[in-house]
Amino acid sequence: MKRQIGIQHRRKATKDGEARPTRVAIRIQGMVQTYDLETETDELDFLMDRLPVDWRALEEGEKVTWFDAKNAPSGVRQRHCKWRTVKKDENTSGLDMDRVVQGSDGIVRYLVKVPSAYEGLRNGDTVGMVLGGSGDRFAAALSRRGETVGATVWRIPPYVLKSLREEESKDNDHVLLALFITERQNAFYLMRLRDREAIRVKEALDIRQQAMKARIGCEQRMLQALIGRSFLSEAGHYPAFTRS
Repeated sequence: MKRQIGIQHRRKATKDGEARPTRVAIRIQGMVQTYDLETETDELDFLMDRLPVDWRALEEGEKVTWFDAKNAPSGVRQRHCKWRTVKKDENTSGLDMDRVVQGSDGIVRYLVKVPSAYEGLRNGDTVGMVLGGSGDRFAAALSRRGETVGATVWRIPPYVLKSLREEESKDNDHVLLALFITERQNAFYLMRLRDREAIRVKEALDIRQQAMKARIGCEQRMLQALIGRSFLSEAGHYPAFTRS
C-alpha cells in the first residue's frame, strides 16, 4: 500500500531545553497518523523501519531473545522495550529473573512490555520534506535508503511551502507535506544522487569554514595574550632599549 509521508525536521530541543522533536505524518488513503522522533536514534530507527509505535505485555513464561547483530539479528532491542525500576528493598522472588537487567548505570530494571508494531520507511513510500536547513542530512539518508527499499524523497523550497500553507500553522507542516506531496507534487523536487553529493560538499565546506574561524580565533587570542607582556620584565625597560 502506497503511503505519503511528511517530515518536519527539527533540532530536538531549544537552547532553553524545550523539546522540539522531528515530526512525522503518515497519510494512508486520507487517514493520517503522526509520530514524534525525539532523538537522532529515533530518526535512525524510522529510517531502518524499526521505530516501535506499540507495545504488548509479555505472556506467562514467554522468553525474549535480545538483539545481537551476529547471532540474533531479529531479536528485540532493549532500548525499544518498556521497563520499570526494581527498588533496592523490593522482594524479587516473584520476578522472572530472565527479564531482569542491570544497566551500565547500576540501576536494575524489570522488563514490562516488548514492541508489537514498528514504523519506518517502506517500499512504495513517498516522502516530502523542506529543502535545506537542518533536515538535509536526514533527507540524504532517507533518499539513499529509499533506493534500496523502493521509496522516494521529494523536497520543497521553504518559500513555496509558505505560499501553500496560507493561514495554517507551521506546527502542522508535517501534515501539510504529507498532503501536498500528492496534491502539489509539481512543487517538489525529487532527491537524487547528485543532491546527496551536493549536501556532502556543503557539509565539507561548513567544516572547513568552522576550522578556519577556530584557527583565526586561536591566533587572535594568542596575539592578545602577548600584547604588553614585555613590560612585565623586572628590568623595567622595553627590551629594545636595554643595553648589553
